[in-house]
Amino acid sequence: FNAADTISNNVLTSATLAPGGTLNSAIDVLSDQDMVRVTLASRLTYGFSVTGLSGSLVPELDLKNSSGTLLASGIYGAANTTYLNFTAAASADHFLNVFHFLGGGAGAYSLSFNGADTISNDLLTSATLGPGGTLNSAIDVLSDQDTVKVTLLSGLTYGFVVTGLDGSLVP
Repeated sequence: FNAADTISNNVLTSATLAPGGTLNSAIDVLSDQDMVRVTLASRLTYGFSVTGLSGSLVPELDLKNSSGTLLASGIYGAANTTYLNFTAAASADHFLNVFHFLGGGAGAYSLSFNGADTISNDLLTSATLGPGGTLNSAIDVLSDQDTVKVTLLSGLTYGFVVTGLDGSLVP
């Protein structure tokens, strides 16, 4: 007896995942792959993870565009979890592809949309900081970088202070 496949393995999938959300499902049969739609904004960094919960599943995670072209692959970490961070080049729907390492296992998994960046990491940033100003933000996902635009005048000396607010970041 083989379980029925519950999530499509192509970009026509109806499965979606929003920032901060979690999707619990399964690689139902050997060689199954599950595609989950995520909507990403350009120039922002996003973090995802998938954890194998049962069975013989060793989870892998890829990110594809709407043509099914591979854009990024996850990195297998501890506790049967694979992590993927990605900076979107364009605002569009992207597709997380969950599958078993080498295609040979099945089992339950938990897919998480861990974080969505709030400040871009390039010179087109919309974040600004003026004299005497304060900007509160966060390093939203691993490998995130925030770029802040400042206007400086020649001949003056400026000082900037970056402070970690929650103790998890050493600036």
